[in-house]
Amino acid sequence: MVRRKKTKPYLYFNDMFVRKIKRHLIVNDPQLWLFCATMYYTGLRPGKELRLLRVGDLYFDTKRILVNGEHAKNGIQQYILLPDALAVLMRDYGLHTVDPSYYVWGAKGVPVIHQRAKTLLDYAID
Repeated sequence: MVRRKKTKPYLYFNDMFVRKIKRHLIVNDPQLWLFCATMYYTGLRPGKELRLLRVGDLYFDTKRILVNGEHAKNGIQQYILLPDALAVLMRDYGLHTVDPSYYVWGAKGVPVIHQRAKTLLDYAID
């Protein structure tokens, strides 16, 4: 007979804790806040789908985000909705003025032309 491990109940952040995190990130690391908000609003996976997102994949005029099939878990290139609230955050961050070939997420809180092959985020996810 195989015994199953007892699982712990899922833990979640209460509203007060989320507000504290949000306030802290907006002041101290706005790019990380935008990364978290993008993951929340779109459901994109942080590994490749989100980390390898380019500014040119954001279509503010049609409110869509292009998910490159090479980065998608299912291997299919497709468009997903760019919610209004997220579009406002991205515009406030200035992404609509950045070169479309740049990656959205970069070192030192600014979009970059080249992404490192493997980041700490990748190690955390693996």
